[in-house]
Amino acid sequence: MIFSKLFRKKKWQSEKVSERLAAVAELDKDVIANKSILHELAFNDGDEKVRRATLEKLNDFALWWQAFRNDHSDNIKKNAERIIIESLTGVRDTNLDAKLKVQFIEQCNKTQLLERIVFELNDEALTLSTIERLNKDVLHFRAITESTLSDEAKLSLLANINDMNQLKKLAKKLNGSLLSHVEQKIEKLKLDAEKPVKLEKQIRLVLAQLNALKDKSDFSVIAEKQAEIENQWQQAVNDIDILENEVKTELLAKHQKIVATLERIQAPLKAQWQQQQEAEQLAQEQQNHFEQISAELAAVESKITQSIADDSEIEQSQLSNDINTITHKCNEVSLNDTNRIELLKRAETIFNRANQIPKIKQSILLAKGLLEKLQQLPIPQDLTSLNAIQSEFKQLKKEWQHNLKEVGISLPTDIAGEYDSLIKLRDNAISEFEKQQRQIFNQIRRKIPELEELIKQGKFNNAFGLYKKMTFWYADLNDYQKNQIARNWEFLESEMEKLKELQMSFSNPKKQELLADIKKLAETPLVDPTEQAHRVRLLRSNWQSLGHAGDDQENALNEEFNQFCETAFVPCREHYKELEDERQANLDAKLLIISQLETLANNLKSSEVSSWKDLESVFVKLTKLWRETGLIDRDKVSEINNRYQATLKPIKQAITKHHVSNEQAKQALIKQAQELAAQEMDLTQKSDKLKGLQAKWKTVGFAGKGTDQKLWNEFRAVNNPIFEQRDNDKKQEMDAANELFDTHMAMLSDLKHSIEDVTEINELRSIIDQAEQSLTQVKGVAKPQFEKLRRIVLSITKIADEAIAERRAKQEQQIYVDLFSAVEALVEGKAADLSQFKSSWQNAFNMNSKQDRHQVTLMMEITAGLTSPEVDKAKRNEVQMEMLSAKMEQGIEYNVQELLESWLAAGIFTEADIELLTRIKPIFIS
Repeated sequence: MIFSKLFRKKKWQSEKVSERLAAVAELDKDVIANKSILHELAFNDGDEKVRRATLEKLNDFALWWQAFRNDHSDNIKKNAERIIIESLTGVRDTNLDAKLKVQFIEQCNKTQLLERIVFELNDEALTLSTIERLNKDVLHFRAITESTLSDEAKLSLLANINDMNQLKKLAKKLNGSLLSHVEQKIEKLKLDAEKPVKLEKQIRLVLAQLNALKDKSDFSVIAEKQAEIENQWQQAVNDIDILENEVKTELLAKHQKIVATLERIQAPLKAQWQQQQEAEQLAQEQQNHFEQISAELAAVESKITQSIADDSEIEQSQLSNDINTITHKCNEVSLNDTNRIELLKRAETIFNRANQIPKIKQSILLAKGLLEKLQQLPIPQDLTSLNAIQSEFKQLKKEWQHNLKEVGISLPTDIAGEYDSLIKLRDNAISEFEKQQRQIFNQIRRKIPELEELIKQGKFNNAFGLYKKMTFWYADLNDYQKNQIARNWEFLESEMEKLKELQMSFSNPKKQELLADIKKLAETPLVDPTEQAHRVRLLRSNWQSLGHAGDDQENALNEEFNQFCETAFVPCREHYKELEDERQANLDAKLLIISQLETLANNLKSSEVSSWKDLESVFVKLTKLWRETGLIDRDKVSEINNRYQATLKPIKQAITKHHVSNEQAKQALIKQAQELAAQEMDLTQKSDKLKGLQAKWKTVGFAGKGTDQKLWNEFRAVNNPIFEQRDNDKKQEMDAANELFDTHMAMLSDLKHSIEDVTEINELRSIIDQAEQSLTQVKGVAKPQFEKLRRIVLSITKIADEAIAERRAKQEQQIYVDLFSAVEALVEGKAADLSQFKSSWQNAFNMNSKQDRHQVTLMMEITAGLTSPEVDKAKRNEVQMEMLSAKMEQGIEYNVQELLESWLAAGIFTEADIELLTRIKPIFIS
């Protein structure tokens, strides 16, 4: 067969790149035998296109990884890197399992590659380990602020960041729990940085305090203060290792030196202090002995007097023994000389007194009599009763003290105790009333000059009123106090009698006038009952201002005046009855309001408030209704108002507490807004966060009248500048975007119109690139504007692509026209410029494959689907069978480009080839 010589090798072994590429496309990668062939082509083929096509065919991560590490072609390495990244990030499927993914990350030493994919691995644990492995601040920063890692993962990364500047940058980007954690860490770092300085200052202050003790002279103060300072030193020195070694050594040495100096200075002070302590201890011991022996003597005295009171015999032997024992004890125990002499003398006196039994008995009887009188003496309940018992009480106390002095020995305990109780009980009451009596006495003394002045000025009514008060006060004074002001009081009584006589001389005519007025008012009442009542009260007031003489004529006038007043007041009573009914209705209304407020208060205690706004609305309505409700009886005003205020108090407190809570919440929002406004961040992001705070503000209730509006103004003062700046920026951005849109619209319009005038494909491609590039330069324009630009770019791209296709088709056809013209020139024996053709055609012209050009022409017609001349029908069938057999047996397929090269290489062209050229021209030239 004639083709067996032409196609001996398999296609994947062909020297032609196109055949090897075709073989790659045809081989089934799932067939085991083909895998080794494909692997061979992927890593050992000499052509870059074949290796890349094979890798694409196999599409295996491990093979791409191997190509990335070992292939010598930069293009393949770049493509492999891109596919590896797409595989690791899940964009592309290359049979990458989790184990291989981890293995690649662990073994990959391409830092830049790892940095590109670290946040797209879709595996949080692997992402964290990769970030830790790369150990770059910028990656930690991005991971915490921009990645989709969980808060737990971000917290674990934060644990490794200890740089203050890095933490401050993070604080500007974060919020919520992460921001809180960063702020805590910043605060801790600040404290850790300040701790050595603070500790050094603290230790130096302790040493200074310790050193200052050298100037003290009181050993007890020094010892107490030193113990306190040493305790502070021990607490501070626990952390001394955080200081620098030089500072640490200096402070320890200074402390040791100060302690040694204090020990040397304190030695003589300590000895002196110990002597003083011993002396004080001795004095205290002596005092204790004195008090103990005094108590024993008092007990002996009590036994003597008790025996006398019980009328029993005194055991002289026991008394002698007791006195001797006490005397011996006085000489044995430690006592100062004065106390010893006093005790011995008292013991001797007690012994001698025991022999004066009749006198002691008489004293006890007298004491009992005095107690009976005291018991009968009532405890004063007012100043009058005080005056009644005061002199007798003082006399009894005087007699008791005289009796004690006479007997010279302590009375029985029960008698002395009862006396003390009776005196104390009465002294407490008497002292309180005596205090009041002194106040009244002082008040009368102050008012006497005032009353004298009123009399001089002729202010009779005021003088009579003050004198009446003073007569009541005067009655409460004791005899001694009355004697002190007796002369002044007698003078005032004389002057007041004169005033009474003077008043009667001019008050009677005036009273006759008032009597006539009230009579007229009684007989002819006024239309207005209120005015009538007012006139009656006014006339009565004027009548009373004239005073009361107290004689029969005066009493008759008073009686007549009172009767007319009663008659004149009759019309007013009905009016006041209506007013009383109205006041009762008002009282009922107020009681109902109080009842409703009490219900409201009880609900506040027993249940949670569902709507404070509704509660406050009800509260305001009830308080407004209370204010609008009219008057009630005067005697009930205080009680009702007190009850109302008592009911209001818990409600007001609850509302105030709620207002304070709301105020605190709003102040917290203001603080957040202020902090947010001070942060450096994107203005849009800042505005969005402020809007969130405004939404929270709306959920917070009322903060109280005045306060709420003030807080809102303060909150707006923080928000408004940000929103104004945002609006200004947006306007500027919009203006800039519109200008940018107009510029690019004009540019795209120019590009679109220039397509018709461009003839070169490169220029058309440049137009496409410019149009597409323009879309990357219009960031910030509105979406409808961008879509309009995009549609224009698509239109330009489509028109330019069509123009390129048209011009490329013309160029390709022109190539074939030039090729066939060269063939015709060679047939005519003329020279032809073959350098303009591709190398494979140039080589074909120079070869002589000795193939049958006529047979290759038939193969081209068969492949292209063209008909052959009738005379070649038999030959065509034969060639067609040969081609089919080669395809079935060897897998060989033909294309017109390869057959054209064979056609050109089939020897020297002759006149006969012109016909064949005419037959193949339609295949390449339309």
